Amino acid sequence: MEVFERLHTALIEKNFDEYFSVLEAEVKPSPETSYECLVYFLERSGGLGLFGPDELLDYILPNQFSDIFERCASALGMNDKEAEKSGHSLQHNLLKNLSFQSPDLFYPHLDFIWQKNTDEFRNGWQNSGEIHHARLIECLNDPDQGKNHWEALMRLELSNCIKGFELAKQYGKSQDTVWAVKENSWQQVPNTEGIYLLENAGFEYRAGNWNQLYLQASYHFRFGDEQRLKHNNQEALHMRLNDLSWVIPGSVGKMRFGGVGQVGCPICGKESHHLLTINTAPHGIPLTTPIIFETCLYCMVHHRPMYAKHDQHGFPTIEPSYQMFERDYDVDPFEEMHIDLVPTPQRWFWQDSLNKQNISRLGGPPAWLQGPEYEPCPSCENPMLFLAQIGDGIIYVHAIIYIFWCDKCRMSAILNTYT
Repeated sequence: MEVFERLHTALIEKNFDEYFSVLEAEVKPSPETSYECLVYFLERSGGLGLFGPDELLDYILPNQFSDIFERCASALGMNDKEAEKSGHSLQHNLLKNLSFQSPDLFYPHLDFIWQKNTDEFRNGWQNSGEIHHARLIECLNDPDQGKNHWEALMRLELSNCIKGFELAKQYGKSQDTVWAVKENSWQQVPNTEGIYLLENAGFEYRAGNWNQLYLQASYHFRFGDEQRLKHNNQEALHMRLNDLSWVIPGSVGKMRFGGVGQVGCPICGKESHHLLTINTAPHGIPLTTPIIFETCLYCMVHHRPMYAKHDQHGFPTIEPSYQMFERDYDVDPFEEMHIDLVPTPQRWFWQDSLNKQNISRLGGPPAWLQGPEYEPCPSCENPMLFLAQIGDGIIYVHAIIYIFWCDKCRMSAILNTYT
């Protein structure tokens, strides 16, 4: 209790150095202490304003989620401003994080949440199936609910069942055109094949079938307790490499990460940057290995995405661009290291890109930073499979590098998104 009182006093006095020091050293290492600390603050959260140790949710055990949810349920019908005004910011933030780590807790409350606030705890609809479709269809059939139609369609996609996808396709905006390569450039052409892309769900309807654009298998990158990615001698703290290293055990193998690339950048004429080398694909990752992924950390900001063709040995050749650049400055590569591939526990399968966890991983669904953006293969024009993402701090405060793959054409696409 003395530790919690010290934390509480540090927060009230805005002594954040003391607060974070105690939190890291005396609370986070123990799941039970983290849980007790959360309960302590939930019982005293009225005076905290926007602050509170909501990140401790990442350190408690999943069997404690239900209790935390019940303690926060009073904020289910609130938006951010209402929660702040009433002193429920901690509860509200915990619920938002819980909607990713345990969306099933929200299923009995989805009708209530929909009536109270159409854009909060949206991920609580994740994998909810058909049980709440009637409420969403009621909205879509009501012309007076036009402003909520998009929110209803989003939830049909998140329900993650074919019936929901069919309903979203039926009620959604007609996709009369698709992107395709014509005369050596990307153009929108008539959608004669009836293709329908549900980017929020990560599914595409093509040739009478719904195809998933991400993998069910997922492996987080564990960088190690003492390793940090650095750029210009400044620690990229937002990479948050250590936050979850102790709660995700095991390893299915190692993979080379970072370092200087070998192929060079044809856009700026300087060296390329190595991202990943996958020598042996773990279970559930359908790659013919080895595969080497390289990009130019400078040019990828201007060219979205950057494509590469891979030979039979997995070696990439970055495709040139119609526009050439001269670098205003040199960009250091990520620090080269060998990282562990760690099977992702279910609680981390869906992740919010703005939360505090390590989001670098191979497989699983993407954590979109600026909205979904599945890339088409420039060779066969089919959507590419989302393969991996890397939390990035090279140029911008918060960025994610997404890697896509077309196994048929052996093409990769590297997409950089940032805030």
